[in-house]
Amino acid sequence: MARLRGDMRDMRDVELVDAGPDHDHPPGPRADGRAPRGTPPAWASDLPGGRRTRAGRRGAAVLAVVAAVALAGGVAADRRESRRESELAAVPGVVRSLERPVAELWGTADRPVDDLHLVGDRLVGAVAREGGGGVDVVALALATGEDVWRTAVGTGRADARWTSCVVPGRHRPGPGAGTDDATDDSTDDGGGDGGSTPGTPVVVCVVVDETTTTEASALGTRTYPTRARLVVVDAVSGDIRRDEPTLPTGVLATVDDDVLLAEVAPEGRPHVVRLDPRSGHRRWSRTGPDALPADEFRQRTVRIEAAGDLVAVDGGSVRVLRASDGSLVDSWRRDASLDTGGQVQVLGGGTLLARPAATSDGGWGTRVVELASGREAGAPGYPLPVRPDDGSLAGSVVMLSVEGLDLLVLDVASGRVRWSVPAGSGGLPVVMDGRVVRAERRSLLARDGRTGEVLWSAALPARTGSPLMTDGRSVLVSLPDGRGGGELVAFGLSDGRRTWSVGLPQEVVLTSADGQLLGSSSGRLVALGAPDRPRGGVTAVVTD
Repeated sequence: MARLRGDMRDMRDVELVDAGPDHDHPPGPRADGRAPRGTPPAWASDLPGGRRTRAGRRGAAVLAVVAAVALAGGVAADRRESRRESELAAVPGVVRSLERPVAELWGTADRPVDDLHLVGDRLVGAVAREGGGGVDVVALALATGEDVWRTAVGTGRADARWTSCVVPGRHRPGPGAGTDDATDDSTDDGGGDGGSTPGTPVVVCVVVDETTTTEASALGTRTYPTRARLVVVDAVSGDIRRDEPTLPTGVLATVDDDVLLAEVAPEGRPHVVRLDPRSGHRRWSRTGPDALPADEFRQRTVRIEAAGDLVAVDGGSVRVLRASDGSLVDSWRRDASLDTGGQVQVLGGGTLLARPAATSDGGWGTRVVELASGREAGAPGYPLPVRPDDGSLAGSVVMLSVEGLDLLVLDVASGRVRWSVPAGSGGLPVVMDGRVVRAERRSLLARDGRTGEVLWSAALPARTGSPLMTDGRSVLVSLPDGRGGGELVAFGLSDGRRTWSVGLPQEVVLTSADGQLLGSSSGRLVALGAPDRPRGGVTAVVTD
């Protein structure tokens, strides 16, 4: 027999094993401790098939890594999306998803006296009684528009034009400070945190029962309230919790679960109190040292604005307080010789304070103070109301020039105007994702908030008389359709692409309430929403 070559002498026994019906499962260990039958020997990995097996394993590992990375990326994207949704939900004025067109769902003859608010699945607020002669606080089922409850708060003599209502927030309560750091006459009624536990949401109204009109003169006439009540209604049950007289000059603002009530005291001085409207517990109260200046009709009025921890009380002399404890931040008396025509405003969620001021050339403008740093900047214009504003241009103020000819953005940190462009005849802006979006004449424009560069422009078939609305992804415009009706058109926020439009019986002026889209035309409330949208996803519009 021929001799074997050296490289072929290493012959091994090969035992053929029938795997049987369970061949898909790995064989168990042998009794003698050797490797299970059917296990490839170690040297098999050196054969071409073994190398292919290793390559296959490596390929599978790579695919597994790719899949894991893709999965992780998807999870991260979902988290970012969820975080973005939460951030948008916290921005006042942002409405629920505008991804799909809406349809009319229901209508009611109620005419809102003030802003409606969402409490659970109900729209709650004050409405003028149909036919005039009184004010009701109502809760309307969001899904149907039917009354859940209705409570009369004003008699037939109540003047809905002067009545105002607020719904304190249902979030964390503000701190009930017990310290008194104010520099003027002040009291702290109870201090501590008594009554600070979040309670049932309530509707708080200053209901004006009587007014009077001045005699005619060269200045004309003026109507002003002479008798009023502070009424507190449980927003869940509709029960009246409190009903008591208050000064007819009273105006309201909210701080968390509390209300701020500003009044002109009998001696003419401004008086502000922060209270829990459910119990009547007063956190603090402050009275200014000097009487407010009277107007041409010998009347004194006061206005109040609150944001973050700032409260601005303006009645000719201005006082800025901390909402937490009532301590004085700043005060000044307006120069009567300067007719600036502007108002003190709290901006940037309570981080900026804007006040009218004279300019070096004898004109007027606005000085803006960044409270944290004390930096100031000025411009010959006045701040435009921006809503919604997601804070993406923090430290900047969108303004309109004194003459109304230019739109500009003031950067407080640098003290300079970032950019200025012709304003045209446009509406109020929206600030979202660093963009300033505004309807100008028959166009919708988005500008880079840092440079003023036009990012996109979309043609409109007509001018809009309504503020813009957004869900953070689309911009909604209300337009007349040229035939006596109205039209809602949605544009993509990122690119200005028209995504959908829907016709309405009439043109509407849009507003929002806690994520719900609202609007008005002569006070009649109409709800819009996707017919198959889940409960709670209704949007609403007010028409004639």
